[in-house]
Amino acid sequence: MVCGILFFTACETTDLTAPVISITGNGEITIDLGDVYTDQGATAQDNKDGNITSHIVVTGIPQNTYLCGTYNIKYTVTDKAGNQAEATRVLKIKSDKLAGTYSVVETKFQATVRQSSDTYNKIYIDNFGNYTTSSSNPLTMEALVDGTHINLVTQTFTDNNSTSVTLSGSGEYTGPYNGLNFKITRFDYVEHTPGNTDTTYHAVYSKQ
Repeated sequence: MVCGILFFTACETTDLTAPVISITGNGEITIDLGDVYTDQGATAQDNKDGNITSHIVVTGIPQNTYLCGTYNIKYTVTDKAGNQAEATRVLKIKSDKLAGTYSVVETKFQATVRQSSDTYNKIYIDNFGNYTTSSSNPLTMEALVDGTHINLVTQTFTDNNSTSVTLSGSGEYTGPYNGLNFKITRFDYVEHTPGNTDTTYHAVYSKQ
């Protein structure tokens, strides 16, 4: 009589399921220039390892909030089986602290800067360059702020002498001073009129 021994082994299913990351709070946040940003973090749950929130690695939080722009804050976590998951929060830093009344030093006139109500990095400069349009209104220019740079949106208008004028250029801001006093410091822009040589202007802005 032949006796045999049977061995039974359990097959362990390979873990191919990535953890689930849940961002705490809103997935998109807008703050003002210079505001303190405190990240609310995220939580992570894995089908095998359970709560692995403590293993989340966070990158992309700005070192300071003095630069206008969009920042992607990324949350990454990996379970014991090597499955990885990511989630991203969008942080927008608004250019609103640039708003105010400015004296333009060289030509001794005032310009007013306004923050757009619907675009976090758009500003309007009223009475830009002291130009007057054909409707006898001071010229308003749009500009987009990125970092400390301000890029004018190229604009063509007809002045009160019936001349077509195209303006383009850029500027910059500095800050903070005296707490959170951000200010535009300059605009370098080019005036183009048909048939004439382009004229370049360097305008120093002083916040009132």
